[in-house]
Amino acid sequence: MGPGQRWLQLGPSGGQTSITLVTWFDTMPPGSLKGIVVTTSTLDADHAELTRKGLALTPIESAPWGRYCTFDDPDGNGWVLQGAPAA
Repeated sequence: MGPGQRWLQLGPSGGQTSITLVTWFDTMPPGSLKGIVVTTSTLDADHAELTRKGLALTPIESAPWGRYCTFDDPDGNGWVLQGAPAA
């Protein structure tokens, strides 16, 4: 991910759920519920629908690993809505 940055993704073989451990997000201290990732194959449509329903999402951003947006739930948990990787 870059100098001084580490990314470790853990998940059971064949599973659809994983946990990602990172070291460089000041807003994601150990033990926090920030950065919960939900993957979707319809990111643009989901972003539009959730925004229409009143959820405050960030604009969709692009990164080397894919496209995503983020939002916080009423309890302060941080979520990432990530587009499914290209096949």
